[in-house]
Amino acid sequence: MMDVDRRRYLSLLGGALAGTAGCLEAESEGPGAAESTDTPPDPHRTNQTETPTARTADRVTGTTDPTDTHTPTTTPAPSLVLERVEPSETPLTVFPKALASLLRSAATSETPVRTHAETFVYSPEPILPTVDTVELVDPSGDASGVYEVSGEAGIRYELLLTAEPSDPPENASVTPVSSIPEQHRDLVVSAITGEGRPSVYPESEAGEWVRNHFFGEYVSYEGTTYQGAELEQTDAAFFSTTAWYILSLTPVEDEAGAVTLRLGGIDPSVRAGLDPVLDDWAKHQDAPVLGPERVDESIASFAEQTDGLLIHTHAFDVRTDQRS
Repeated sequence: MMDVDRRRYLSLLGGALAGTAGCLEAESEGPGAAESTDTPPDPHRTNQTETPTARTADRVTGTTDPTDTHTPTTTPAPSLVLERVEPSETPLTVFPKALASLLRSAATSETPVRTHAETFVYSPEPILPTVDTVELVDPSGDASGVYEVSGEAGIRYELLLTAEPSDPPENASVTPVSSIPEQHRDLVVSAITGEGRPSVYPESEAGEWVRNHFFGEYVSYEGTTYQGAELEQTDAAFFSTTAWYILSLTPVEDEAGAVTLRLGGIDPSVRAGLDPVLDDWAKHQDAPVLGPERVDESIASFAEQTDGLLIHTHAFDVRTDQRS
Protein backbone atom coordinates (compact mmCIF):
# COMPACT_ATOMS: atom_id res chain seq x y z
CA MET A 1 0.00 0.00 0.00
CA MET A 2 2.81 2.34 0.81
CA ASP A 3 4.40 1.86 -2.63
CA VAL A 4 1.13 2.57 -4.41
CA ASP A 5 0.43 5.70 -2.45
CA ARG A 6 3.99 6.86 -2.96
CA ARG A 7 3.82 6.46 -6.72
CA ARG A 8 0.50 8.34 -6.85
CA TYR A 9 1.98 11.19 -4.81
CA LEU A 10 5.03 11.47 -7.04
CA SER A 11 2.84 11.49 -10.14
CA LEU A 12 0.71 14.35 -8.84
CA LEU A 13 3.79 16.27 -7.79
CA GLY A 14 5.34 15.97 -11.31
CA GLY A 15 2.21 17.30 -12.97
CA ALA A 16 2.11 20.28 -10.66
CA LEU A 17 5.75 21.13 -11.37
CA ALA A 18 5.19 20.94 -15.15
CA GLY A 19 2.27 23.36 -14.98
CA THR A 20 4.32 25.82 -12.97
CA ALA A 21 7.15 25.73 -15.54
CA GLY A 22 4.73 26.50 -18.38
CA CYS A 23 3.43 29.60 -16.65
CA LEU A 24 6.93 30.82 -15.94
CA GLU A 25 7.93 30.42 -19.66
CA ALA A 26 4.93 32.41 -20.87
CA GLU A 27 5.68 35.25 -18.48
CA SER A 28 9.32 35.43 -19.59
CA GLU A 29 8.33 36.11 -23.29
CA GLY A 30 6.32 39.22 -22.43
CA PRO A 31 2.80 40.43 -23.21
CA GLY A 32 1.18 39.03 -26.31
CA ALA A 33 3.64 36.16 -26.66
CA ALA A 34 0.88 33.63 -26.18
CA GLU A 35 -1.21 34.97 -29.12
CA SER A 36 -1.93 32.41 -31.84
CA THR A 37 -0.35 32.94 -35.28
CA ASP A 38 -3.63 31.81 -36.85
CA THR A 39 -5.47 34.88 -35.62
CA PRO A 40 -6.88 36.96 -38.65
CA PRO A 41 -5.20 40.36 -39.14
CA ASP A 42 -6.95 43.30 -37.55
CA PRO A 43 -8.30 45.55 -40.38
CA HIS A 44 -7.87 48.61 -38.11
CA ARG A 45 -4.17 48.10 -37.44
CA THR A 46 -2.09 51.08 -38.63
CA ASN A 47 0.70 48.99 -40.15
CA GLN A 48 -1.61 47.75 -42.93
CA THR A 49 -2.61 49.52 -46.20
CA GLU A 50 -4.32 52.79 -45.42
CA THR A 51 -7.99 52.98 -46.24
CA PRO A 52 -8.73 56.19 -48.22
CA THR A 53 -10.42 58.83 -46.13
CA ALA A 54 -11.17 62.50 -46.57
CA ARG A 55 -7.69 63.22 -45.22
CA THR A 56 -5.88 60.84 -47.58
CA ALA A 57 -8.07 62.03 -50.46
CA ASP A 58 -6.86 65.53 -49.66
CA ARG A 59 -3.31 64.42 -50.40
CA VAL A 60 -4.34 62.90 -53.76
CA THR A 61 -6.80 65.42 -55.15
CA GLY A 62 -5.74 68.59 -53.39
CA THR A 63 -9.15 69.13 -51.76
CA THR A 64 -10.63 68.26 -48.41
CA ASP A 65 -14.07 67.74 -49.93
CA PRO A 66 -14.56 63.96 -50.33
CA THR A 67 -17.32 64.62 -52.87
CA ASP A 68 -15.00 66.60 -55.14
CA THR A 69 -14.02 64.59 -58.24
CA HIS A 70 -11.45 65.89 -60.74
CA THR A 71 -12.18 65.26 -64.44
CA PRO A 72 -9.07 65.87 -66.57
CA THR A 73 -9.64 68.01 -69.63
CA THR A 74 -8.19 66.82 -72.95
CA THR A 75 -7.51 68.86 -76.05
CA PRO A 76 -8.86 67.20 -79.21
CA ALA A 77 -6.11 65.86 -81.43
CA PRO A 78 -5.67 68.07 -84.51
CA SER A 79 -6.59 67.12 -88.04
CA LEU A 80 -4.29 68.15 -90.89
CA VAL A 81 -6.06 70.12 -93.62
CA LEU A 82 -4.64 71.11 -97.02
CA GLU A 83 -6.53 74.06 -98.51
CA ARG A 84 -5.99 74.92 -102.19
CA VAL A 85 -4.35 78.29 -102.85
CA GLU A 86 -2.74 80.13 -105.71
CA PRO A 87 1.00 79.38 -105.87
CA SER A 88 1.93 83.04 -105.37
CA GLU A 89 0.21 83.42 -101.99
CA THR A 90 2.54 81.52 -99.64
CA PRO A 91 5.99 79.90 -99.50
CA LEU A 92 5.65 76.32 -100.70
CA THR A 93 7.47 73.13 -99.74
CA VAL A 94 7.86 70.95 -102.85
CA PHE A 95 6.36 67.58 -101.94
CA PRO A 96 7.02 65.20 -104.89
CA LYS A 97 10.65 64.11 -105.02
CA ALA A 98 10.55 64.09 -108.83
CA LEU A 99 9.41 67.73 -108.90
CA ALA A 100 12.18 68.82 -106.54
CA SER A 101 14.71 66.92 -108.68
CA LEU A 102 13.37 68.62 -111.82
CA LEU A 103 13.80 72.07 -110.26
CA ARG A 104 17.36 71.29 -109.14
CA SER A 105 18.27 70.00 -112.59
CA ALA A 106 16.73 72.97 -114.39
CA ALA A 107 18.49 75.42 -112.06
CA THR A 108 21.91 73.88 -112.68
CA SER A 109 21.56 72.97 -116.38
CA GLU A 110 22.34 75.18 -119.36
CA THR A 111 19.78 73.37 -121.54
CA PRO A 112 16.07 72.67 -121.02
CA VAL A 113 15.31 69.63 -118.87
CA ARG A 114 12.94 67.07 -120.39
CA THR A 115 11.30 64.67 -118.01
CA HIS A 116 8.05 63.12 -116.85
CA ALA A 117 6.66 62.14 -113.46
CA GLU A 118 3.74 60.36 -111.86
CA THR A 119 1.15 62.57 -110.15
CA PHE A 120 -1.82 62.05 -107.83
CA VAL A 121 -4.47 62.97 -110.43
CA TYR A 122 -5.88 61.91 -113.77
CA SER A 123 -5.18 64.19 -116.74
CA PRO A 124 -2.58 66.20 -114.81
CA GLU A 125 -2.05 69.80 -115.86
CA PRO A 126 1.17 71.00 -114.16
CA ILE A 127 1.06 74.52 -112.72
CA LEU A 128 4.79 75.23 -112.61
CA PRO A 129 4.94 76.78 -116.12
CA THR A 130 2.26 79.27 -115.01
CA VAL A 131 4.70 80.78 -112.49
CA ASP A 132 6.94 83.56 -113.81
CA THR A 133 9.69 83.62 -111.18
CA VAL A 134 10.71 81.31 -108.35
CA GLU A 135 13.11 81.57 -105.44
CA LEU A 136 14.52 78.14 -104.68
CA VAL A 137 15.64 77.31 -101.14
CA ASP A 138 17.80 74.20 -101.39
CA PRO A 139 19.55 73.31 -98.09
CA SER A 140 20.88 70.00 -99.43
CA GLY A 141 21.88 71.08 -102.95
CA ASP A 142 23.23 73.85 -105.18
CA ALA A 143 19.97 75.19 -106.59
CA SER A 144 19.29 78.05 -104.17
CA GLY A 145 18.61 81.31 -105.99
CA VAL A 146 16.05 83.34 -107.93
CA TYR A 147 15.09 82.14 -111.41
CA GLU A 148 12.86 83.04 -114.31
CA VAL A 149 10.70 80.08 -115.34
CA SER A 150 10.09 79.11 -118.96
CA GLY A 151 8.96 75.92 -120.63
CA GLU A 152 6.03 73.63 -121.28
CA ALA A 153 4.21 70.87 -119.45
CA GLY A 154 1.14 68.75 -119.91
CA ILE A 155 -0.56 65.36 -119.80
CA ARG A 156 1.80 62.60 -120.86
CA TYR A 157 0.68 59.81 -123.12
CA GLU A 158 1.94 58.40 -126.40
CA LEU A 159 1.01 60.65 -129.34
CA LEU A 160 0.03 58.71 -132.45
CA LEU A 161 0.69 60.45 -135.78
CA THR A 162 -1.37 60.53 -138.94
CA ALA A 163 -1.68 62.71 -142.07
CA GLU A 164 -4.73 63.19 -144.27
CA PRO A 165 -4.80 64.46 -147.87
CA SER A 166 -5.81 68.10 -147.75
CA ASP A 167 -6.56 71.07 -149.95
CA PRO A 168 -4.77 73.92 -148.14
CA PRO A 169 -5.91 77.54 -148.27
CA GLU A 170 -4.39 79.66 -150.99
CA ASN A 171 -2.00 81.45 -148.67
CA ALA A 172 -1.02 78.36 -146.62
CA SER A 173 2.61 77.32 -146.34
CA VAL A 174 3.33 73.82 -147.66
CA THR A 175 6.61 72.12 -146.77
CA PRO A 176 8.02 69.41 -149.03
CA VAL A 177 8.91 66.26 -147.08
CA SER A 178 12.40 66.45 -148.59
CA SER A 179 12.90 69.77 -146.73
CA ILE A 180 12.00 68.32 -143.32
CA PRO A 181 15.01 67.75 -141.01
CA GLU A 182 16.38 64.28 -141.59
CA GLN A 183 15.86 63.10 -137.99
CA HIS A 184 12.10 63.71 -138.38
CA ARG A 185 11.60 62.79 -142.04
CA ASP A 186 10.95 59.08 -141.60
CA LEU A 187 8.40 59.82 -138.92
CA VAL A 188 6.43 62.08 -141.29
CA VAL A 189 6.58 59.58 -144.14
CA SER A 190 5.26 56.86 -141.82
CA ALA A 191 2.41 59.15 -140.78
CA ILE A 192 1.53 59.78 -144.43
CA THR A 193 1.76 56.19 -145.62
CA GLY A 194 0.33 54.59 -142.50
CA GLU A 195 3.21 52.15 -142.31
CA GLY A 196 4.18 51.06 -138.84
CA ARG A 197 2.86 52.88 -135.84
CA PRO A 198 4.50 56.32 -135.80
CA SER A 199 4.35 57.82 -132.32
CA VAL A 200 6.22 60.19 -130.01
CA TYR A 201 6.11 61.32 -126.41
CA PRO A 202 5.39 65.03 -126.07
CA GLU A 203 8.47 66.00 -124.04
CA SER A 204 10.99 64.35 -126.39
CA GLU A 205 12.81 66.40 -129.01
CA ALA A 206 10.85 64.59 -131.74
CA GLY A 207 7.64 65.13 -129.81
CA GLU A 208 8.34 68.84 -129.44
CA TRP A 209 8.99 69.16 -133.17
CA VAL A 210 5.82 67.20 -134.03
CA ARG A 211 3.65 69.34 -131.76
CA ASN A 212 5.10 72.61 -133.11
CA HIS A 213 5.80 71.82 -136.79
CA PHE A 214 3.72 68.84 -137.92
CA PHE A 215 0.34 68.95 -136.23
CA GLY A 216 -1.87 71.32 -138.22
CA GLU A 217 0.82 72.06 -140.82
CA TYR A 218 0.84 71.08 -144.51
CA VAL A 219 3.44 68.87 -146.16
CA SER A 220 3.72 67.62 -149.73
CA TYR A 221 4.77 64.08 -150.60
CA GLU A 222 4.86 62.55 -154.09
CA GLY A 223 2.61 65.26 -155.53
CA THR A 224 -0.04 65.22 -152.78
CA THR A 225 -0.50 67.68 -149.94
CA TYR A 226 -1.21 66.37 -146.47
CA GLN A 227 -2.04 67.92 -143.15
CA GLY A 228 -0.37 66.43 -140.09
CA ALA A 229 -2.59 65.45 -137.16
CA GLU A 230 -2.72 63.45 -133.98
CA LEU A 231 -4.57 60.15 -134.31
CA GLU A 232 -7.16 60.42 -131.57
CA GLN A 233 -7.20 57.72 -128.91
CA THR A 234 -10.22 57.13 -126.73
CA ASP A 235 -9.51 58.30 -123.17
CA ALA A 236 -5.73 58.17 -123.60
CA ALA A 237 -5.32 61.56 -121.97
CA PHE A 238 -8.18 61.14 -119.51
CA PHE A 239 -6.70 58.07 -117.83
CA SER A 240 -3.13 59.29 -117.79
CA THR A 241 -1.69 60.12 -114.36
CA THR A 242 1.70 61.22 -115.73
CA ALA A 243 2.86 64.77 -116.39
CA TRP A 244 5.59 65.80 -118.83
CA TYR A 245 7.91 68.80 -118.61
CA ILE A 246 10.30 70.79 -120.75
CA LEU A 247 11.64 73.29 -118.23
CA SER A 248 14.29 76.00 -118.12
CA LEU A 249 15.27 78.12 -115.12
CA THR A 250 17.33 81.25 -115.82
CA PRO A 251 19.02 83.11 -112.91
CA VAL A 252 17.76 86.67 -112.38
CA GLU A 253 18.55 89.42 -109.90
CA ASP A 254 15.05 90.76 -109.30
CA GLU A 255 13.22 88.65 -106.73
CA ALA A 256 10.06 90.77 -106.67
CA GLY A 257 7.01 88.55 -107.01
CA ALA A 258 9.04 85.34 -106.88
CA VAL A 259 7.29 82.28 -105.45
CA THR A 260 9.41 80.68 -102.72
CA LEU A 261 9.89 76.95 -103.26
CA ARG A 262 11.59 74.89 -100.58
CA LEU A 263 13.32 71.70 -101.74
CA GLY A 264 13.86 68.67 -99.54
CA GLY A 265 13.63 68.24 -95.79
CA ILE A 266 10.46 66.10 -95.69
CA ASP A 267 10.62 63.21 -93.21
CA PRO A 268 9.75 59.76 -94.65
CA SER A 269 7.01 59.34 -92.04
CA VAL A 270 5.41 62.58 -93.25
CA ARG A 271 5.45 61.29 -96.81
CA ALA A 272 3.95 57.99 -95.66
CA GLY A 273 1.13 59.90 -93.96
CA LEU A 274 0.39 62.37 -96.76
CA ASP A 275 0.70 60.09 -99.80
CA PRO A 276 -2.60 58.23 -99.19
CA VAL A 277 -4.37 61.48 -98.27
CA LEU A 278 -3.41 63.13 -101.56
CA ASP A 279 -4.26 59.97 -103.46
CA ASP A 280 -7.72 59.87 -101.88
CA TRP A 281 -8.20 63.59 -102.50
CA ALA A 282 -7.52 63.06 -106.20
CA LYS A 283 -10.48 60.70 -106.35
CA HIS A 284 -12.93 62.91 -104.45
CA GLN A 285 -11.65 66.47 -105.10
CA ASP A 286 -12.44 67.60 -101.55
CA ALA A 287 -9.90 69.38 -99.34
CA PRO A 288 -7.29 66.77 -98.40
CA VAL A 289 -7.64 65.94 -94.69
CA LEU A 290 -5.59 63.68 -92.43
CA GLY A 291 -7.69 62.58 -89.47
CA PRO A 292 -6.46 63.12 -85.89
CA GLU A 293 -5.90 59.40 -85.33
CA ARG A 294 -3.19 59.56 -88.02
CA VAL A 295 -1.56 62.89 -87.10
CA ASP A 296 1.56 61.74 -85.26
CA GLU A 297 4.31 63.93 -83.83
CA SER A 298 6.24 64.14 -87.10
CA ILE A 299 3.22 65.32 -89.10
CA ALA A 300 2.15 67.81 -86.43
CA SER A 301 5.68 69.24 -86.42
CA PHE A 302 5.70 69.38 -90.23
CA ALA A 303 2.40 71.28 -90.25
CA GLU A 304 3.71 73.74 -87.65
CA GLN A 305 6.83 74.52 -89.70
CA THR A 306 5.25 74.51 -93.18
CA ASP A 307 3.27 77.35 -94.76
CA GLY A 308 2.27 75.63 -97.99
CA LEU A 309 2.75 72.52 -100.09
CA LEU A 310 3.32 72.17 -103.84
CA ILE A 311 2.52 69.11 -105.91
CA HIS A 312 2.62 68.88 -109.70
CA THR A 313 -0.88 70.22 -110.24
CA HIS A 314 -1.86 72.21 -107.12
CA ALA A 315 -0.63 74.38 -104.29
CA PHE A 316 -2.02 73.99 -100.76
CA ASP A 317 -2.04 75.97 -97.56
CA VAL A 318 -1.12 73.66 -94.65
CA ARG A 319 -3.02 74.05 -91.37
CA THR A 320 -4.21 72.02 -88.40
CA ASP A 321 -7.83 71.96 -87.30
CA GLN A 322 -8.40 71.48 -83.56
CA ARG A 323 -12.12 70.87 -83.82
CA SER A 324 -13.14 67.46 -82.51
